[in-house]
Amino acid sequence: MTATETRPNAVDFDWVPALPSDTESSPIAGYLRIYAARATTLYRVEEFPADEGRGFQLVKSEHTAGTDREAAEYAVFAGRDGRTRCECRGFLRWSHCKHQEAVAELLDKGQL
Repeated sequence: MTATETRPNAVDFDWVPALPSDTESSPIAGYLRIYAARATTLYRVEEFPADEGRGFQLVKSEHTAGTDREAAEYAVFAGRDGRTRCECRGFLRWSHCKHQEAVAELLDKGQL
């Protein structure tokens, strides 16, 4: 199943959930491709334990540099209160980012 999201004033992305055989021996939840004005980036999404909610590590594909060429991965946290946050530079500066928005949308739709 592939979900393509196109919403006005929001991040556009494709989501491909991991197959059950992929998740048996690893924390892979799926694969996320984010389309942004400056770059399209592919991430492997891994879930990890987090206090007060859920944590997701977005690991860049070795074939995509993204907009921040220094960062290879980002952690996105989803609190039990429904708020999400990311550790990327964009979120730290503006209190929102494409990673956090994509994860929040996937959680809202029950795809993560």
